[in-house]
Order: sequence, then structure tokens, then C-alpha cells
Amino acid sequence: MLYFCLNKTVERRVRAFVVTTVVCAFFSGAAVAATPEQSPASTEAPATALESDADSGGIAPAESSVTRKGPVQDKKGNNGGQGAINAENPLENGGLVITEQPAFTAEELAEFREGGFVDGWRIVYKNQIDSAFQGISPAVANDKIDTIIQSYSSAPLSDDELKALKPLGQYLNLLFPELDISETPLLTQYQSDRLFNLAFYIQSVPRQADVAPALLSNAEKTLATIRRKIRRYFIQDGICDVAVTFTASHEPDAILAITVSALEQQRAADCINRPDIVEFEGETLWVNRIELLGAQNLGAISVSQKDIQNIIRRERREKTGYLANGIEGFSAAELVDLSDYISDVYYASKGGILTEAELKHMSRRVMRLRRGRGITFEELEEIADSLKTYYRARGLILANVYVPQQEFQYARGELYLAIQPGILGSVEVRGLENLHYDERAIVRAFDPYIGHNVSDNITDAYFLINSLPGLSIQSGLFEPGKNPGETKLVLDVTERQFRFSLNTDNYGTRQTGVNRYLITMDWLNPSGSGDLLSAGYLRTSSPSNSNLGFLNYQLPIFDAKTSFTMSFDTNIYESQRTISELSSQISALIEGQTYNFNTGFNRKVEANKDLNMSFAVLASYKKADTNTQILNNGQQVSIQKGIDETYGASVSWHTDFLVPQMRSVFAFDFAVNYGETDFALARRKDGGAVFYTGQALSNTLIPIAGIVKSKLTTRFRGTWTDKVLPSYDQFSLGGPFGVRAFSSSAFVGDAGAFGAIEWTGDIMGAMPWRGVVAEHTLDIGPFYEEGYSTLYALTADGIDDWANFAGYGFSVRYEWNRDFVIDTSVSWPTKARISTGSTTDLENDGLGQQFLFSLRYIFD
Repeated sequence: MLYFCLNKTVERRVRAFVVTTVVCAFFSGAAVAATPEQSPASTEAPATALESDADSGGIAPAESSVTRKGPVQDKKGNNGGQGAINAENPLENGGLVITEQPAFTAEELAEFREGGFVDGWRIVYKNQIDSAFQGISPAVANDKIDTIIQSYSSAPLSDDELKALKPLGQYLNLLFPELDISETPLLTQYQSDRLFNLAFYIQSVPRQADVAPALLSNAEKTLATIRRKIRRYFIQDGICDVAVTFTASHEPDAILAITVSALEQQRAADCINRPDIVEFEGETLWVNRIELLGAQNLGAISVSQKDIQNIIRRERREKTGYLANGIEGFSAAELVDLSDYISDVYYASKGGILTEAELKHMSRRVMRLRRGRGITFEELEEIADSLKTYYRARGLILANVYVPQQEFQYARGELYLAIQPGILGSVEVRGLENLHYDERAIVRAFDPYIGHNVSDNITDAYFLINSLPGLSIQSGLFEPGKNPGETKLVLDVTERQFRFSLNTDNYGTRQTGVNRYLITMDWLNPSGSGDLLSAGYLRTSSPSNSNLGFLNYQLPIFDAKTSFTMSFDTNIYESQRTISELSSQISALIEGQTYNFNTGFNRKVEANKDLNMSFAVLASYKKADTNTQILNNGQQVSIQKGIDETYGASVSWHTDFLVPQMRSVFAFDFAVNYGETDFALARRKDGGAVFYTGQALSNTLIPIAGIVKSKLTTRFRGTWTDKVLPSYDQFSLGGPFGVRAFSSSAFVGDAGAFGAIEWTGDIMGAMPWRGVVAEHTLDIGPFYEEGYSTLYALTADGIDDWANFAGYGFSVRYEWNRDFVIDTSVSWPTKARISTGSTTDLENDGLGQQFLFSLRYIFD
């Protein structure tokens, strides 16, 4: 075998090997001077390849960890094509900050130590950390800082030199996983020979002294790695954390000054108070690949495995100081320095034949580079924390990512993390002895979640529980469950059993009583199963002609989303209308009683704060007994009695949802109703009738000048049918739920449509004392309303009537703590078109300005 007898030049900066003219040839049992292309593949190298340098999609790459304050320009006045530099956006989480200084004075530079050259910049540094050791500790720290900077410092290299360094970087990535972390291992003969070959290949390439431009874009990632390593050194064993800042200037040269100082919340004396500790290099793990165990069994959550791999790749590179713009993740300075060292060892030995002491020294030198580029156990836990944050942001609110037990000593570059999503094992309700509720009635809302990963949609169950009569969740805490990986949810709830309300308004008609008074009582959870019994009584005055009573009952069945409902109400009324005709007075006195009975069930399809969907199926029986007397000057002329009965059914659907982007809430209701009728009038004897009802509501928040909270409200209500409907199913065009400029009895039809738009603002929130009256709101604003309705003729050959009303006005609504509410409005008609062409009836009903008033108070 041939050995080349080589001499090294005196100039250490060039470090180029020159082949002498004398070649000594002799045979040996091993080949050392082979080029990397001729070297055999290592039988000890791991089979896994390194991850690609190019980031894949999935997660947008993080912003650069550098924020520049002021444009740092070269001597020609250019800033390297980097564009405007943001001086007001330093990154959070300890982001690197480079500030501009016009020039360094000689006095300022005298305070700094020389650190070498990095990417065209002259590096100087200053360590401001001091302690009670009076200079001993700073001296230790300065040596370490100098070593860190020097590992990234080198003269500019040519393209050929950079290309020659790549095989060494590739081999180190294969070699480092093979090295034991528990102690300094000895390199094998093959490993040392391979390093000698690679060093020879590098040294054989002529060095060039190309001058690289001093651009911040070239140095940012290297500086970020230097900063990370300096901080790691000081944080070692929990000594202290430090601030590492950078100042750049082109005068007198392209200089980057590094300053190390104590954080504001720490005292400098707390740092480096044990020089023996800070000289210690903690154990690190070489990482080529990190695998997350258990990531495939997380249920239907929105998590991309590509996103997970991108997070791991990004975190691994950040923690290890991986230089994406370097050579296989290493800096050129690191590889040149190692190559020079290996060359020195080779020529100091007898052609690569190392003594045990020389092999130990070389092994320690290689391990020093490996240790500096490895990950500490604390940093591995930080990667786990980043993954935990990712999973929790996507719904797994109890997810925990941790470092499982594994053989780190033989990891060979492959490490493992594991995820524990948190499985809901049980639910417990505290204070049951103070509740009338049965525990099962509460916890069954969580039945769909037992045995599954806890995610943020568990709040849907909270929403369901809070909708139970009288029940309110005060807190919910997760505690360790009975089995490993399980959690137990502990609920604290409060209960009230009764609720009363008083209501008064002027929403009635002149015929049956304008002023109305209503009292209601709710018995919350009378049986302990989450049921509700409600009763109420309504009385009218001016005139006092109407009395109404109702009784409602609701009982959960099957699960927390399904309930059985039953309701009954009856209304006894009297209505008199007088029409003057010349000398006589003709009046109609209508007396009657209505009965309304409904039963069925309601099902909540979706119930949460963002979306609610439900449907109901009801069967109904409605009856109206009427007695009509025609009077002439008080004398009875005729009498007519009638009974209207309807057996019907209805299917209804309700949806409301929140659109955060629009700051809007939308609600929709739709129902299909069918009834078999037995009406007294001829045209109403045509059998069953189908009619459709629907309504829509939207509320959109529109802040005014950032002070007044205003909202734009739109409403729509409609009924369609081609049949004559009984009075209790007809469409009222006016009144508080129609065009408010007209009374409820102004026009009542069988089919119709109504629309309104209203803009109100809470002026209470704009007052100087708004902090004192936070529970009070006062909404004021204008509105416009319009509607159309058709009343079908009672006989087949009759003519249908119709009306078109419109009006505008202003509303005022006061609310206190949601328990006390006052609603008022004043409105004027703008359109009063009817098919008869006469508004006499409307004028008799008070056509003109309308004032509506409602007051409600709830107490429990």
C-alpha cells in the first residue's frame, strides 16, 4: 500500500497540504489515504437517513428569530437587499434582537474581547456577569464564550472548500448516534481511519481568501445558535438565565458586538457562583429522528401528522443549533476546525497509528463537538411541551406529551416521545346531599364522553347541564382517575327550585283589553329528574274582557337531549264592536272560550355556545266556542253560535349559530302544520289544511368609535297556506310582533309576511360611570317595519281581502342583570293600504302614533 509523505506549510491559516516530490512507497495491511469516494461503507452506521433540509408544508415556518432595530448597511449604504427593518416588533419568547449603532469608538471596543469572524462580521463580546468570586467566575465564563464563538468563526471559504467539507458533515451525522452518552467512548479503528481520510480530502483542496459581504442575512441563524449555546451554558444545572444582545455597526469595520448580562429579574451575583459547575458539560443526546408514540389513536380530532413532524423537525433543529444554511447542519468553522485537528493528530502520530492516550484525546475532541450539537434532557422536555401546546390548541385539552422510559445510551440517534391524551373515566357531582337532583340526571350528559379522549367539545355537556331547570355549574375540575391514563371530572353545581316572574304590557286589543298582566311560576325539577312544571295566569283591562290560564310540563327522557312536553291553555274572552249607521247603532258582541292542548317531544341535535339545532314533533287539539250577538240600539237582533275544532300535528326545526368573523348571531325557525278541521262556516268544511310558518332573526355587532356597542337586528316572520285558518292560527299584521305602528287587530289574515330592521346602541356603556353600572344596559335606536297579509274569503265565490302596512319608530330597552327588563317603542305609520280602499276600521283602531310598553321582573 502507498503512503504519501506530506509536509505542512508554516502558515496555519492556510492549512493546505502540499504533496512533496518525494514519494515513499511500501506495503501495509490497511489503506488510509483513500478519498471519501473510495472509502468502504461503515458496517456500524445506522440505516436511517437524515431528514431532508427542506421543510415541507403543513405548518408555516416560524418567523425569523431575529429582529433588527434600524437598517444596518454596508459601506456602500446598502442593507443587503433586506428591505425596511421593523424597529417596533421584537419577537416574544426571548427572540434575538440586533440593534444598529452608527459607529464603535475605540473606548467602546476596548471593553470587548475579540471573538473571531462569522460570515464576514468581526465578532467582539463582553461578559457583564460578575459574582462574589471576584473574577474567577467571569474568567471561566469568558473561556467558554470564546470557545462557543470560535466554533463558528472561520475565514471565508470558496465553493470548492465548502463542497469538500460536506462528506465530513455527512459522516459525523452517521457517527454521532453510535457514540455512547454515558462516558467518553473510544473511536474504533475504522472510525478514526475514516476521519483521517476525510480530513486529508479537505486539506488537499486549495484555500482561497474570498471576501464575503457583511450582511445580517448571512449571520442571523449562526448568531441565533451562538446565543442559544451561551444561554444553555449559563442555565446549566439551574444556575441562572442571561440576556444575550447584539449590536451591529460598519464603522470602523463590520462589527457585531455580543453583550452577556443578567436578566432584570435576577441578580448578577446569582450567576456563576460555582465555577466547578459551569465548567461541567451536561450530557446531551444526538438526535437524527424523534418519533411520537400514540399519535395514531387520538380519535377524530383535527391533527395532521405532517404538522407534527414539522414541529418536531423545527424544534430539533432549533435545540441542536442545526444550521439549515450550513453544511449538513454544521457550520463551516466547526468542520474546518475539526479537520485541522484531525490532520494535526495524523501527522503527530506515525501515519495514523495512535497510542491509547492519543485515541482518547481524539475521541474526547469528537465528543465535544457531538455534545455541543446534542439535545439535553431538559430540551427534549421542551419539545414535548411544544407538542402538548399544539394538541391542546386543537381540542385535546388534557393532552400531555412526555419523555417515556427508553435506553438513551443505545438510542443511536432515534428518540421517542409519547402522548397521553387523557381519557374521561368518570364524572362525580359534589354536594349531592344539598341537591334535589338525582346524580344520574346530571352526569348522563357526559355519557358520550366516558371512555374517550377529553377534548374541548366536552363543553357541550356543560351547556346541556346548564340548560337543565334550576341547575348551574359553578366549577369543573379534572382529577386523576382510577386507572392509568384516565381522569375524573368533578363538578360543583348549585340548584334553585322555584322561579317567579311578573309581566305587564299594553300589547292587547281594544276589543279584548289593551293592558295585560301576567304572573308565572316555574317549579324547577319537581321530581328530581330534570323536569319543569310551569303555570301562569293572564288578565286584561281597558276593558277587562279576557282571562287566560296555562299549564306546561317538560320531562327529560332517554338522554339529556330528549324531552317529553305537554301543554294546555284556555282563554275566556269577550269582544264588543259598535258601528254607527245613521240614527241607529248596530253592534256585535262576541263571547267565547278557546282550548289548546299540545303533546309531543323535543330533541336537541346540537347544543353548544356556537351552534344549536333542535326539532319538535307535536300533536294538538284546538277548540273555539263562540257566541255572536247582533244588537240594534242595545236590543238583540240575532244570535249565532259556532264551534271550531282542529285536530292537528306539526313538525318544527330550530337553528341558531354564531359567526365570529361577522360578529353575528343568526336564528331560523320553520314549521309544517297540518290540521283536520270541523268549521261552522261553509268554506271551512273542505277538510284538512296545511300551513307553513317560518321566522328568521339576525344580530350583528357594530361598534361605534370603540365606545358604544351597537347591533343591527333584522327579523322576518311569515305564514303561507291556501286554506282559511281558524282564528288561533291566523297571521296578525300589526301589534308588538308585527308592524308596531298598527294595533294587533288592525288586520288579521290567513297568509302573510313581515320584515323589520333595527339599529340600537347601548349608551349606558358609553357613560363615564359605565364601570359602576356594568350590569345595566340601555339600548336606543330606530327601526323600520313592513308587512303584507291576505285574508281568504269565507265562501267559494267571495273576494279575498289584503293589507299592506309599513311604519317606523324608535325603541328604548333597559335591562338590569337580565332580571328586570323594560321595553318601549313609539312608532308612526308610513303605509296603510287595504283592499277595500277605506281606512275607517284602522282609524277606529287608533291609526296614528302607537306607543308600546312592556315590563318584566324575574325573581327566585
